[in-house]
Amino acid sequence: KRLGAHFRIDTTDPTNHRLVTGGFVRSPLKSHAALEINEYNWDFSVEKSHIFEVEGLTYFHDLAIIEDYYVVHKSPYVTMDVKEAAAILSGATGPDYNMKYNKSLPSQFIFLPKDGKSDPIIIDTPFPFHMYHFGTCHKNGENVVLTTTSLSGPFDVLGVALLAFQHVQSPWKVR
Repeated sequence: KRLGAHFRIDTTDPTNHRLVTGGFVRSPLKSHAALEINEYNWDFSVEKSHIFEVEGLTYFHDLAIIEDYYVVHKSPYVTMDVKEAAAILSGATGPDYNMKYNKSLPSQFIFLPKDGKSDPIIIDTPFPFHMYHFGTCHKNGENVVLTTTSLSGPFDVLGVALLAFQHVQSPWKVR
């Protein structure tokens, strides 16, 4: 199974906590990458495994979890082509060295259904940013409250002085 940078413990079912991981795989349906999310029992047996086709999702670093969804961020700071992917996989470069703001790409939270059957819910963010880490994620009535560590503005990974760190906490309605 594939592993991204971070894992989560899903505690939404108090009687059955699970280890949740995610990572990119080759899409079984198309030539681009897809996101595989796996849930493991405490004996490390796979309880659930889903492959999600998310158009334009070129980066995965972290995820959040609420009752019925896995939450990931689609960044307008990351684009990927075959040449860049090969350089990253060979170790010649890292994914963050290709990061720069692309005005034509959306900044979105993607709510992926845990059942793997429903359509994802896509929420545009109020301003473009690159989400590095989720802090918390919980429902507050009809809203989902996410806290993240994020970067926004014109930045270049090599120009550290240009980095603008922010803490984002915003409610978005999941319909």
